[in-house]
Amino acid sequence: MPLLRNLPEVGSTHEVLGVPTVSARFGTAPFFWNWAMSAVVNLAPVEFLKDRNKVQKLVELSDPLVRAIDRFTGELMSMRVDLECMDGRKAVGLYSHKKLSICVGVAISAFVRAVLEGSTQPGVWFPEEPEGIAVEARQQLLERAAEGTINFVMNRPPWMVETNSKEIGFGIYMQ
Repeated sequence: MPLLRNLPEVGSTHEVLGVPTVSARFGTAPFFWNWAMSAVVNLAPVEFLKDRNKVQKLVELSDPLVRAIDRFTGELMSMRVDLECMDGRKAVGLYSHKKLSICVGVAISAFVRAVLEGSTQPGVWFPEEPEGIAVEARQQLLERAAEGTINFVMNRPPWMVETNSKEIGFGIYMQ
């Protein structure tokens, strides 16, 4: 069950790019992690969530449980981005990796390499911010960050992602 949350990219995409309507959904498996996240968001006081030390303690307390459950369920990570343009065009991006802990390291190393090559400024930036990764360097960054993925698709129509279609030639597909 995905959760509709105001994730950081919702506000930044609206503000920086002027996109009128932005939404983000976040879901985890097994499903009870969604319940746990909802409980923390809805029950913990805002002051608690803004206190880095208190949140760090919560993470330290929950980490052994998370790791124990991950041994049984795995730590598969998948992220899907759906784009719907005002002209009706739709596109999908999909990134899936068997191990969250490994894909985070691969993604960080891709960004570090971009900083060292001068493709972006040091710091933490939303992709749409001017200080973020240069437009012409984004394809290479994504390819590097996709190392080891079990599924990596960018800028494809939804039907190409949601069906098991095969191209038989000349842009003709069969299911």
